[in-house]
Amino acid sequence: MTNIDKAHAEKLQSETALRSQLGNDPGAALSELQTRLTEAQSSLTEVEELAQRWDRHVANESALLAFFSFLPSVVRKRLAAARTVFREAGFGDLADQLYKVSAAGTDIQNQKSEARSTAETATKSVKRAKSVLTDAKAAGERYQLVVTKLSADLADSEIDDIDSFADCHVRFPLFLLATHYWEGRWLLEMEKVLPDIDKEQKRSGKKAVIPRWHRRMMLTPCAVATFATLPGKMTCRAKRGNAFVDDYLYDFIDLLIIDEAGQVLPEIAAPSLALAKQALVVGDTRQIEPISSIPKSIDLGNLAKFNVIPEEMDETALTEVLSSGFLSHSGSVMACAQNACRYQPYPDLDRGLYLFEHRRCFDEIIEFSNALCYRGHLQPKRGPAKGIDLPPMGYLHIDGAAYFAGGSRFNPAEAQTIAAWLVAHRDSLESHYQQKLEDILAIVTPFGKQAQELRQACGAVGVRVIGAGAMTIGTVHSLQGAERPIVLFSPAYVKGVDGSFIDSSTSMLNVAVSRAKDNFLVFGDMDLFSMAPHGSPRGVLSAFLFARSENALEFDVQPREDLKKRATEVKMLRDADDHDIFLRDILTSAQKTVEIVSPWTIKSTMEKNGFLSLMRDAAARGVRIDVYADPVLNDKINDDGVNQFDDAEAALIAIGVNFHPVRQLHSKIVTADEDVFCIGSFNWLSADRVGRYARHETSLVYSGAEMADEIERFRENLGLRSPQ
Repeated sequence: MTNIDKAHAEKLQSETALRSQLGNDPGAALSELQTRLTEAQSSLTEVEELAQRWDRHVANESALLAFFSFLPSVVRKRLAAARTVFREAGFGDLADQLYKVSAAGTDIQNQKSEARSTAETATKSVKRAKSVLTDAKAAGERYQLVVTKLSADLADSEIDDIDSFADCHVRFPLFLLATHYWEGRWLLEMEKVLPDIDKEQKRSGKKAVIPRWHRRMMLTPCAVATFATLPGKMTCRAKRGNAFVDDYLYDFIDLLIIDEAGQVLPEIAAPSLALAKQALVVGDTRQIEPISSIPKSIDLGNLAKFNVIPEEMDETALTEVLSSGFLSHSGSVMACAQNACRYQPYPDLDRGLYLFEHRRCFDEIIEFSNALCYRGHLQPKRGPAKGIDLPPMGYLHIDGAAYFAGGSRFNPAEAQTIAAWLVAHRDSLESHYQQKLEDILAIVTPFGKQAQELRQACGAVGVRVIGAGAMTIGTVHSLQGAERPIVLFSPAYVKGVDGSFIDSSTSMLNVAVSRAKDNFLVFGDMDLFSMAPHGSPRGVLSAFLFARSENALEFDVQPREDLKKRATEVKMLRDADDHDIFLRDILTSAQKTVEIVSPWTIKSTMEKNGFLSLMRDAAARGVRIDVYADPVLNDKINDDGVNQFDDAEAALIAIGVNFHPVRQLHSKIVTADEDVFCIGSFNWLSADRVGRYARHETSLVYSGAEMADEIERFRENLGLRSPQ
């Protein structure tokens, strides 16, 4: 295998040299070089023949002509004769440039030198090309020779195929042989200690403990432990003065492999690292960070107290300390290792080696993590989404209410909607995956209180949420290192609330999204993502969620318990007829205000259903009407060449309606006066009522004086949503 590695390296080196010299088609390149050489040699021959002709011409020229060369007529005669020599030799351009007979010899000599130089250069180029071709061929033959010595079946095989063959036919037999060798060594060593085995087991000095560990490693060369238990296993007793004290086997472990190192605090790993000679640190700082109980101020204060850092530092020095990875409040073993590593093949990423191939998620899903964390270096290997009729990156907009309790947030509307969605899709999901729903799907949220709300709602509809076989419902920590075909994300935030907690680190959404193999679905108020700063984790996610209209899920609006308790009447609207009748009644009966949020707003739809005339009449009797629409969704150009948004705006303003552009609008809401609040999934001023594009839509109407607070909250949020 060593010979194969060496021969393969030489083969790659020679192929690189060949490509550098002759490009991707060496044969064509060599042929072109040989053509150039032939042309250069031909040019040199022609110049040499010209030189000979000129010499003959000079030799045959009359001495009298040369003697009387000062006469103009003789000058012209001699120049004409010289030019004739040049043209007959095929050098017409040179003849046209010849103005003095005395310069002819110099011109010929210059042409000869240039032609000779070109021919020599072409000759060297051909020799070099043939040399690298010969070297590449020889390296390839040597490589094939050593490969076929391993197995004749491996002729012309790629290195990956050879490596796979070696795993099965070379390395594994060698592993078995090594296993039996060390088993034999263990038997020989045990034979030595067996007569005194009882006393030997009780000895705790270094001279007894180290051979004991060596014997163990003969049978199990890799031992598994946690950071909490490893130091306690590497102890011995050492004499200090007149007493024996506990001591540790420092620098004893040959190689300490640390997994999930991005989740380990430096001070937790330090004792175990002190026991090892070398460490192989594996992890991802872009995933879940370790949880530290030490705040930044105390962390820096401790360092200053023990003179690790000065009490006063400039910003540059402080930034360097904070980025070292060694601090408790912001560091990890992985960050420490990256800081210490000298190898950085990718300047735009942290130091160290990387595993870029990703096979868990569909390409559309992992591209989010690629954009958010890995600068496009990940290589999706699973392929595009296929199978179940759900978008790989989808969302369901929920107009809910969030509450704050015990330092955590919860949103009952999201929890109830998710539970209802699980009930509606349980049979189809279990049929597709041939698994229980609890094994197919996981629900992730940023907040522990929302996780409790989700467990309660899902448990109430028959989903197992506790005990063996329970569905994973929790914060992102519950899915670290795990995966599910489908992951639902419940953000719990609502309109007008800063969702910066989600943006505090890229790890939250990176972990949540990358756990989903087939589908990542967000159930929540999508304004949380629409209004997120560009480039933030939420902002990046919004770009993926809203990239295609097909990413929006369809599902019945679920009753909100908080509104039901305050409403005097709750009514369900189903399909277009119910919605049209309701809106006509509102426009006819409203006394003060009507507000319509319809992301898509089309003039022809409003005309066809009589809404424009009803709005005109309502405005005429003093009712203030406000319509909110998304200019991006309405950027279609009508048949008459007018923009759909501009067309609707002109029609509404003409009848006294206030028209407001709001980008990335998701809510579909109607309010009237201060006592009617309707939320749902129906596009009031654009939806097709009949035909192939007509969809099943639902809305809930909450009526009563106590709706005023909810209506005011809705207005405040829209006030924040100025056109962007």
